[in-house]
Amino acid sequence: MTDYHDFTSIDTPKEERKRLGVGDLYINAVECLKCGEVIRSKNVHNYVTCGCGSVAVDGGSWYGKVAGNFEDWVDLSVPFNDI
Repeated sequence: MTDYHDFTSIDTPKEERKRLGVGDLYINAVECLKCGEVIRSKNVHNYVTCGCGSVAVDGGSWYGKVAGNFEDWVDLSVPFNDI
């Protein structure tokens, strides 16, 4: 699986990201408040679940989709600098 962090930085301009097929989220991650694990989606269809199964994140740089009870996670997502 390709991780867009391998070829972008938080300062990569939107035009370059578009050419590379990268969206607007530099970090798409959450922390599970039940088990403490931080999980990050690294690609558009990279669905990642925490160790206890309470929270999942999906979407890579394209969209921040979180599955789980709202009170069970903290959003750690960060957009690229030009957003």
